[in-house]
Amino acid sequence: MNTELRPIYSFVADGSGAEKCFHDLIKFALSYKYPHLAVPLNDQKLTEVLFGFSSTDKIPVWDNQIVSGQDFEELFISSIFLKVVENAQSAKQIWLALPPHGKHESYDTAIVGCDPKEVKTLDRKFNLSKAKTGFCIHIQVKRDFEYIESD
Repeated sequence: MNTELRPIYSFVADGSGAEKCFHDLIKFALSYKYPHLAVPLNDQKLTEVLFGFSSTDKIPVWDNQIVSGQDFEELFISSIFLKVVENAQSAKQIWLALPPHGKHESYDTAIVGCDPKEVKTLDRKFNLSKAKTGFCIHIQVKRDFEYIESD
């Protein structure tokens, strides 16, 4: 499989990588929304912080990377599923990634992984065909559901 991706976060699955990703994303959101003051948060305020970004917001994340507000929300939602992947793929090198800048794909984020010994076989396009243990999960985040109430 040959998928061009923009890696955002990487870790070796040891039971704590996904949780660190989740907590870091919360810290990034709070630092962006409230850079100079401590604000007491309740559940409503935290939800507004995490899901109140616009596509024009530019949020700094790991390794001096900048993501849009929309990308941030998609990464945050995907980070919840990242824990399931980490538990199923222990000792694998795992990346949380986005499509390349300016490319519109049928997915919003991707979780990619392989054995850490095979990392050097990957290229910038995450060509997993050479990695015997490689996997790629594409995630599309659905917005604005129209809920149907059941009787």
